[in-house]
Amino acid sequence: MCNKKIGCACTSIAILIVVIGIAAYFFVKPITSYSDIEKCPYCYGNGICHAFQSNEIVVSFFSLANFINYKNIFYGEYNNINVIVKKLASNEELRRFDDNVCYENHLQDGCKLGIIDDEQNYTRKIIDYMSGNINEFKPFKVCSNAAAYVLYDDFYRLKPADLQVKDYLKNVWTVLKINVEPLMLQLLNSDKSWPVPNYYGSCGRLAVVENRGLTLLRKIKLPWVDRAYLALQLLEGAKNFTFDYPQLRFYLTDISADNIAVDDALKLTFIDLENMVVFHDSTDTKIRHKSQVIHDSDGFAYSQEDLCRHSVSDHNYYGICKLLLSRNAPYPMVKNGLLHTPPVHIAYKYQRLFDLIEECSEGNDSSSDRFEIAQEIMETLKAILSEYKGPQNNSNSTFL
Repeated sequence: MCNKKIGCACTSIAILIVVIGIAAYFFVKPITSYSDIEKCPYCYGNGICHAFQSNEIVVSFFSLANFINYKNIFYGEYNNINVIVKKLASNEELRRFDDNVCYENHLQDGCKLGIIDDEQNYTRKIIDYMSGNINEFKPFKVCSNAAAYVLYDDFYRLKPADLQVKDYLKNVWTVLKINVEPLMLQLLNSDKSWPVPNYYGSCGRLAVVENRGLTLLRKIKLPWVDRAYLALQLLEGAKNFTFDYPQLRFYLTDISADNIAVDDALKLTFIDLENMVVFHDSTDTKIRHKSQVIHDSDGFAYSQEDLCRHSVSDHNYYGICKLLLSRNAPYPMVKNGLLHTPPVHIAYKYQRLFDLIEECSEGNDSSSDRFEIAQEIMETLKAILSEYKGPQNNSNSTFL
């Protein structure tokens, strides 16, 4: 009876695979049909269209993840590199954007965007949109005119040589309005050691980004010393975003184990750059901001206004400690956080490490300094990794 049941189950699975394959062959459109290339220049760009046309980028709809796709995210390969092809928004969000473009040009909803004779000043539109009202909440919040001008200049430097300025600025405007991630990935280039995935380019409204592995949430059962290495990278990333970009500070506002990827070599990357606050690092003001624990549903909250009114904030350290490392980290992080169940000898020898993490997470004591606490946590993690031959030493990690 058991073998019969197994045989039936195998037959059912095989039939399902065949049905999916047939459906994919006859009913699924090629990936380029999702590009909306005809809507350019109200798109993300066209620099990688050639790779789709020459089949250097391959997206298989025989893959179950791509066949039942409902988030406008597709998995594929680009010259044998795993990539993610994203539309960056839902169909409804894209439709609303299109209708707004039509409205601004005094046309009816559903107008053909590619043929619009649009002579608006997109430099002004981009800067005005980014600076905006300091009290207005936005997923991508730019704190001031000064920050907006720095970003505009840096975005402008990304312009492809063969693209007209007016079309490129419409690309920038479109990305800003829909999802700023492609622009930020280009600014924070992973080749320059930023902990972000590579951005390969866009074709219409398809952005091609490196697939950097499983999410952090899928790595919570790794050996403890490997997770210690990930914790170190998280805090180093928080430091990068706060201090390392010229003239600007980037505060991540959607820190989650689902928005961080880890590859097979345990290299960690931040994969959601749509949500952040951007502050201009002015020498005029030197007022530090200390994030406060607010006892709501998960104990984590922040104010965009507060981040915009101080010269530097510990927000990134606070978010990493509170949401990922603390023993009280909320869902979806596992119980007791990323560094759960430490080996007994490490828990005993490095008890201060775990005390520091909780102080970083809570830290409402006026005398505590999260910058100093985070630095001590990083130094302690480095000491542990050195002692136990962690993965950063390019040797086999001790399975702790």
